[in-house]
Amino acid sequence: MSPTRRRAGSRGAGGCGAFTVMELLVGIAIGGIIVVAVAALSLYSGQNFAVLANYTDMDSVGINAMDTVSRDIRQANGLTAFSPSSITLKTDVTNQNLTYTYSSTNRNLTRKLGSNAATTVLTECDSLTFSMYQRTPISGSFNQYEPGDTNEAKVIFLTWKCSRTTGGKRLATDNASTARIVMRVN
Repeated sequence: MSPTRRRAGSRGAGGCGAFTVMELLVGIAIGGIIVVAVAALSLYSGQNFAVLANYTDMDSVGINAMDTVSRDIRQANGLTAFSPSSITLKTDVTNQNLTYTYSSTNRNLTRKLGSNAATTVLTECDSLTFSMYQRTPISGSFNQYEPGDTNEAKVIFLTWKCSRTTGGKRLATDNASTARIVMRVN
């Protein structure tokens, strides 16, 4: 085939190089599908990053709260008042009572030393429960006996569950913590 001959129906150098309507519609459809897929992936990734950031933040707050509560219980001389949502500890350092109180309406745990103002230790808490036990373990288990009164309590069992909403929706951002803390002073 010589360079000067053309095949039938082919466009030459002087022919029109525009797209047909069908080619244009197919290109727009493929482009639209790609844009929708990228937008959906971006939205999904953004939500996952927000959830991950919440997990990290809630875990950090929970660790700090557990450290504070654990330190105070370990240094306490005894338990003066108890309920599943509140404990009052005898302290030797300041000779003042230290009270931890959980409010289900405010969803927080507060710490109050003597007559000082209460400070919030934990927020966004859906449930929190205190339990008290004796130090002596039940034979063959890691559990302790329940005390007859607060004077016999040497172990405080604490468990809580917190959650957070992200972007107006409650996403899977919850954190649960549990600790069995022994009063070491007495």
